[in-house]
Amino acid sequence: MKRWPIWIWIILLAVPLWAQDGLNLPTSLFVLTAEGRVDRYGLGAEGVRSMTPDTTFVVDFGVAPDGVWLAYRTEQELILRNDYADQSITIDGALAGVPSVRGRGDTVAWSPAGDAIAVTTLTGGRVYLNAESDPTAETPYTAVDLAEAPFVQVMWSPDGRYLAAESEGDIGWLYRRENQSIILTSAIPSSSGLAGYDDTKAIFAPQEGGLRLMDLSAANAQSVLLDETWTYALPYRRGDGTLLVFGRQADDPAVPEGFARLVGLPADEVRVDNLGDVAIDLTGLHWAPGGELMLAQIGSALSLVNPVDAQNFPLPLDNLVAYAWGPPPLTQAEGVTLPAPGFFLAADDGGTTQVWRLPRDGSAPEAVTSETDSIREFAVARGGSRIAYISGARLLVQDLNGSDPQPAADLSGTDRAFPSFSPDGQQIAYTDHGIWIVPASGGEASPIIADDETEGFARRFTRPVFAPNINALLIQVERETITVPAVLDPNTGEVLEIALEQHAEWLNDGRIMLYGLADGQRPGGLSIAGTASLTQPAQFLPDILSVQSAREVGANQLRLVLPEHLIGPQMLRVVAFDVTTGQLAPVHTGGFMVDAALSPDGTFAAGYVDQAGDEGRGPLTFRDLQTGQQVVLDRPAEGWHFVWAQP
Repeated sequence: MKRWPIWIWIILLAVPLWAQDGLNLPTSLFVLTAEGRVDRYGLGAEGVRSMTPDTTFVVDFGVAPDGVWLAYRTEQELILRNDYADQSITIDGALAGVPSVRGRGDTVAWSPAGDAIAVTTLTGGRVYLNAESDPTAETPYTAVDLAEAPFVQVMWSPDGRYLAAESEGDIGWLYRRENQSIILTSAIPSSSGLAGYDDTKAIFAPQEGGLRLMDLSAANAQSVLLDETWTYALPYRRGDGTLLVFGRQADDPAVPEGFARLVGLPADEVRVDNLGDVAIDLTGLHWAPGGELMLAQIGSALSLVNPVDAQNFPLPLDNLVAYAWGPPPLTQAEGVTLPAPGFFLAADDGGTTQVWRLPRDGSAPEAVTSETDSIREFAVARGGSRIAYISGARLLVQDLNGSDPQPAADLSGTDRAFPSFSPDGQQIAYTDHGIWIVPASGGEASPIIADDETEGFARRFTRPVFAPNINALLIQVERETITVPAVLDPNTGEVLEIALEQHAEWLNDGRIMLYGLADGQRPGGLSIAGTASLTQPAQFLPDILSVQSAREVGANQLRLVLPEHLIGPQMLRVVAFDVTTGQLAPVHTGGFMVDAALSPDGTFAAGYVDQAGDEGRGPLTFRDLQTGQQVVLDRPAEGWHFVWAQP
């Protein structure tokens, strides 16, 4: 272990940083207070955020792997909540139960993919499995009861295929998840700690001594890591493969029972390193993420503990009931090397919203506008060298070569204008009580169609998008109760509506793909319509399949973002779809982000760590689908309306 960086970290933590809102912890810390409130202590100076309503008394909780969603229980129900988006759903009532004991481990635990939740109860446990195949279900989860014994804590394996539960007497119960079933596979009579080794192996410390490795995929075959001449406790495997564990030589009179020294087993090496200077009291001790530090919960107090020399630093939390760690923080990056530049809205140093550009070469984002009135919307021409945006009641155009913006049109109101460029970048279509087109280089705007009323219902025409190869616009027709896509002929003003209430986008050959999120009221799936067959689009994927976003990456080749469920954390899942064969093929699964948008070549996803407010603002994050690396921009703190520049 590197001691001096730990000491510097501890010293910085021990000085009056407590006067600030934030705690300098390895990752965010969530705390349940005696008042029944869950608070989040962010990293550095992020501050303290209350994550549950003031009117709700929380009994226990668990943090989702995205760090955004919580699952918490009251005495009456189990609730999922996203405090950033102010979104909650009750997934069970009184049957969710209450924990038999708190403060000894996680009594509510999310699977690593966020698609299952395990809870402890007075009679055992209960597992909620995502019912993704039925979007019309009353709740997105089905429940499975575990009745082997009242559990004190539950934990998932790294890949979510196995569930471990601990009952009184340090008895461990191991389960395997198979689709919508949870199957008991084995029990460990008595151990002093259980931890994951990899996706299929677990480490446990029998109370009679030694340390063992159990292979859950090989009929629970066991192998001895350390013999029984020592007793061990609290194993933990660090990211570099080092196995940490506390050890005490059997019947050592110099080390009382309940105390032990830290030792380590380096990855792929047959040796044991003595890491601890002194024997440490293991009472109430749990590892912090990363394996550098520990937390000790004694009653309602919480302390930071150095596992090497047992130095103890109490945290200023004296009414604690339980705590949980958030996920490891994403790597902060000044810029990202990308397949295409990106553009988004964010505030400048003075608080005015500007258009920002994120270059593809990995350099930091920069504001490319300098308006005094905040910009509400923008569009990017192909190639990313020209933008159009709305500031005040004006549509302006700016070439990104250092030239000044030029006014293109005056708007009559403050409603959204939805500007978009023609494929050659020479025209801009926009909405202003109808659809208009104006030359990008300046000139008179031409009305194409005005909002009207038909059969007693008002019709609004919005979101115009030029076709890639024909003289037509894809628009949105809004009525009182429904919104449908349509094709607009700019020469005649004729509107041809598409039957499905879905998101619509042009394909490069002039066809239109339609997709959506299946929520029991609107269809999901994927359909493709030709301009000559708008009312009868050909269906390629079923209505019950939710499609969050789609990207054409080649002729008849699509990449789709498929959310597994609509409530809760969304692990990014990208598949390839061949329009000619109808075949789906996995591309990437992993990472969490909100509103994922695929790059033009389908190799990157851009989204948000979390989102708040009406415009869905949040920290921008990017994931390389080929390497699995994901970063978050360190500046600006939040952005919104991110779009990729098209080649």
